[in-house]
Amino acid sequence: MRKHLEHLLKKQYVYGYMVFFNMNICRNNTLDIRQLTEYAHDHRIATDYHINETPMLEQDEHFKHLSDNPTYIRPDDWPEIDSLVDWLVEKNKAGYQMVKFGAAPAGNQGLHPNGQRARFETVGLER
Repeated sequence: MRKHLEHLLKKQYVYGYMVFFNMNICRNNTLDIRQLTEYAHDHRIATDYHINETPMLEQDEHFKHLSDNPTYIRPDDWPEIDSLVDWLVEKNKAGYQMVKFGAAPAGNQGLHPNGQRARFETVGLER
């Protein structure tokens, strides 16, 4: 895979496209997110992050797959997700190229999983 990625990176300037990592933050991949972020920084690849929010269980009594899905962020996971988001904010402030970072579908404001309001901007992350 590395060979193909390196080929894509070399050709992006020739063909006028931009390679970036679009990452979905889940409960089971926080270490992967950190490693990919460092790899991207070392290879001048921009990153894009999204939080895999759990469906609104209170409104759908038919949804029975919360415990079966390893990607949904649960209340027990909030401290680790908070730590990851804080780490990403610090990396962005340190100059890591981040295209976008968001958790909300409308605009750039959303409710962070820990219940606090969070605002993520393209140019810089604020919390």
